[in-house]
Amino acid sequence: MMKKMMIAVSTAALLFAGCSKAGSSAAAVSSAQNNPGSAAPVQNNDQQQEVVVHENPWTQAEDVSQAVEAAGVEGGFETPDQTIEGFEEISEISYLDDVVEVTYQRDDNDLVIRKGNGNDNVSGVYADYSQQKDVIMDNIIVHMSGVNDTIHIATWTDGDSSYSITYALTNPGHGLTEDEVREIVLSMK
Repeated sequence: MMKKMMIAVSTAALLFAGCSKAGSSAAAVSSAQNNPGSAAPVQNNDQQQEVVVHENPWTQAEDVSQAVEAAGVEGGFETPDQTIEGFEEISEISYLDDVVEVTYQRDDNDLVIRKGNGNDNVSGVYADYSQQKDVIMDNIIVHMSGVNDTIHIATWTDGDSSYSITYALTNPGHGLTEDEVREIVLSMK
């Protein structure tokens, strides 16, 4: 009986606290948006939720050589030509410490190619896809993952560098063909 009473009192206190903050939620969200990395309570269907706004860790660069130098990526980054057949020109170049990212577009889907120092997966994607296989392309083992016979992620290492290709991650089944992956991988050698 005592536990039930304590739970009821705690629930009432939480509901009361939630109501008292309802008027300040919009201001708190605005404050969080202006202060990345901060948290703000948000009122939604009479339940309070906390929203955390994170800063984008990627820095944009004007060209690949600038990104390579700023990121400290060893050996440069031989990207495919400005245009890959069927894709628009490079839409964005960015970097983190030890990783460079080049983005192309096709039909509102991003094709992201990354190179990083070391042998870790630089794709940033760790989901399990139903179809996976390894294919040897010019003495490089390329691991490909996807669904419906299309490829959404391809990763490989070459010496002390890691590479990845990701495409249409939010559009399952509309990935790349193995021939498209091969063309991109081999154009980067």
